[in-house]
Amino acid sequence: MAADNFCQQCEKPTGIIMDHEAGERICSECGCSLLESSMEIDSAESETLLMSDSTEELETDPNPVFDFENYSTIPNNIPNQASDHKIVKKPRRGYKLIGIMADKLGLFSEIKDRAREIYNKVNDFKTCRGRSLNSILAACLFIACRELELPRTLTEVSSVANGVPKKDINRAMECIKSKLVVETGGVQPKQLVKHYCAKLGMQEKDIKAVLYAQNKSEELDIRRSPKSVVAAIIYMIIQLSDHQVHIKDIAMATEVTELTIRKSYKEVYRHALKLIPAWYACEEEVVKITESF
Repeated sequence: MAADNFCQQCEKPTGIIMDHEAGERICSECGCSLLESSMEIDSAESETLLMSDSTEELETDPNPVFDFENYSTIPNNIPNQASDHKIVKKPRRGYKLIGIMADKLGLFSEIKDRAREIYNKVNDFKTCRGRSLNSILAACLFIACRELELPRTLTEVSSVANGVPKKDINRAMECIKSKLVVETGGVQPKQLVKHYCAKLGMQEKDIKAVLYAQNKSEELDIRRSPKSVVAAIIYMIIQLSDHQVHIKDIAMATEVTELTIRKSYKEVYRHALKLIPAWYACEEEVVKITESF
């Protein structure tokens, strides 16, 4: 039997029933929809879906989240169907958009699933009436990233949600938090270090040096915001690295202005010998970059 007929619920290959009207593939044994298979759409369709979050659409939709026309129901007459899975409902358009956004951010399937789970609950509680669909989906994805400890910034999430304003995402998150138990605690810049470094194409050794320096910086009196300190440390490590990156690229990756990075660097490099591990660079090399600034 084909590998794409594997049902994760049954944990084995099973017979598949095609629901062409809903565009879904359904397991004949448990009745569950093979979600990931039904989410495959081409890039042109994905852009159309993202761009369709218009004011006209919201004005004519009494509930922009709960779309009954796009809701699909698995029929009850599927043979050998488990009682717990007689009916599976899900907002197809929202699920597809979450998949599109997550793929653009390079997120793994667990985050997609959690974002879809949150979105499903938002539908059930009708929590976000009057909010645009893209802002709600972006909020669900943002929350899922934080809960699974792979946070993304609001700017990044906004960029894959058709540029929906960050304030709208924040408002949607507040609506969700008012009804659901979700984790939206503040993200520390050190949690984003690996993400920043990956965006800059830094090598594993360089990333370890940045993490070491960031941890050591917390023991020192550096009177700059944690985010600007991280950006300055990355700038400092890159100067010692074989992989050279322009400060403009660091500013874009960390969302800290070039001017702020330069000012923070003046504070940080005074502690360079304490921050940079000996296994990464010798004292002469460290002194050389501090003197050349």
